[in-house]
Amino acid sequence: MNSSISVTHQIIRAPAGNPLQKHPDNIKSGSWRRITVAWIQEGQSRPYTDSVYEADICFEGGSRSTEKGYDLGFGSKPGQPHVKDIAKILVRAFEDEPSCWASARLESISKIEEGDLYSIWRVKIVQPYTD
Repeated sequence: MNSSISVTHQIIRAPAGNPLQKHPDNIKSGSWRRITVAWIQEGQSRPYTDSVYEADICFEGGSRSTEKGYDLGFGSKPGQPHVKDIAKILVRAFEDEPSCWASARLESISKIEEGDLYSIWRVKIVQPYTD
């Protein structure tokens, strides 16, 4: 089922045991001011098919003024490991090494756009159909 609804999550604090805890410095320091998820596809497109979860994840940073009044971008640009951890929480849980054929798996991950203060990644996770 294709979804035209965009969902926005603003990460403030991650509970203990959450994969976001691997990157607390990026969250606490404000390097990632906002993480936005825009859904492309979510669920089954028709009966008896695999469920597909595809979304764009946008990491927005911030800026700080210099002595001369110019704004400089700051914060870390998320790499693929960061994006995988965020996708496990905000898109669909999956295993890095699927334990069986029915486990959800990451099918694709790619950076689609990057600027001084943001980067956008597209992820696609597939959950095989089981009856």
